[in-house]
Amino acid sequence: MTKKSKTAIVHCVHHKPWLIMSTLITTHSQKCDDFDIYFLINKGKGNDIYREKYREYYDQYYTISNQNKGDFSSYADTNMQLDDYDADIEKYCQLDGSNINFIEYENDHGLDSGAWLKFIKSGIWKKYDHVLFAGEGVLLTRESSLRDMIKFSSEKDANFITSGQEKRIVSKDKWTTNFASSVIDNRMSRFHDEMIKQTYKIFCRDDNFVDILKKWSVKFDTEQHAFIPNVWGFHFRLIRYIKSSLFYGLSKIVNSKEIKLPKILINGRLRAIKEKNLVKIGSTNFITEQEVGWYGATCNHLMTNKMLKKIDDRFKKYSIYDVIDLPFSATAMEQIWGLIPYSLGETLWFTDGLHRIRKNCITFEREDYPTIMERYLNHYYKKIVNVRAVGDKIRIMKIIDNKNQLINLPSLYK
Repeated sequence: MTKKSKTAIVHCVHHKPWLIMSTLITTHSQKCDDFDIYFLINKGKGNDIYREKYREYYDQYYTISNQNKGDFSSYADTNMQLDDYDADIEKYCQLDGSNINFIEYENDHGLDSGAWLKFIKSGIWKKYDHVLFAGEGVLLTRESSLRDMIKFSSEKDANFITSGQEKRIVSKDKWTTNFASSVIDNRMSRFHDEMIKQTYKIFCRDDNFVDILKKWSVKFDTEQHAFIPNVWGFHFRLIRYIKSSLFYGLSKIVNSKEIKLPKILINGRLRAIKEKNLVKIGSTNFITEQEVGWYGATCNHLMTNKMLKKIDDRFKKYSIYDVIDLPFSATAMEQIWGLIPYSLGETLWFTDGLHRIRKNCITFEREDYPTIMERYLNHYYKKIVNVRAVGDKIRIMKIIDNKNQLINLPSLYK
């Protein structure tokens, strides 16, 4: 009789093969190998979506888009977060085993958050103790990350753990007034602002959420923390001031040793974390914040069955799943994931065990390119595997430690 897994890893897959390849290399490097995998294949570009439930808003969206057609400058004519689906990625998800599952969704304005909500609404999670929602491009930063997160969750009754690599707090008034149009002021960004308001409004059908929203402060400066394993290295100060793309391209991620108290980058300033604010399980670090408003950018979370049941019950009771159909819903949802635990009586935990490669936290240069993904993988897994970027793919050059599932990845990875 086949043993039933207690953990599911759910990947939202849409584009850029090197992103999901990098993610799967880290999941298959884990010491914890008892998990099922779900690939949520988000097909389509999303710009031809029309949801009858919010006909008025879609009419507005397409009216603005058509009037500005062809002007891609300044985010004028569309939701620029919606890009083309790359069918090539599916072959990199063709893994062996009975624990591999595929679910096809239509790509829309909910992006990864929308895919997570569709999966939660489906109820598939009910047979698992833990579900890791890991979008393409997120790296588990250590071979023990999954095991450590599950152990921490179980021992500390931590039911919602999110990525801390861009752990930030932005004042409520900035989110709910002109979050998009403060960057570029045009009709589409003002429509975007209105959809952010409407997203919060849907969640405010729940009085508990309203109460939490009232505790979120206004009129303060944005604070952002980079909570990741030590990759700072000796050239940290230099790289902070020299933002040349050429220099950055030639620089390396230093293989610095793990230390007892990890460091955190707070608005560009490197600081040691005070021991009283830190919980360490195995090699992975966890931290929480008491102040309402903090959230983990990029929407990668580990949730327990208990947490998912609370979300599903509340969302059904107040029809909050409606948010899936709203234009531009992904923007506010990124922050709202940080409010949901508080509204359900749970603690919001951040971990350095998940790192969605996006922007360098020092130079703000984009990092989600194959050559830089290669560096992070070879840094985080230097004793496990060696990889190389080849075109738009990540290839495994050598498996150093085979006490994992790396050998089960298809030949396309090798």
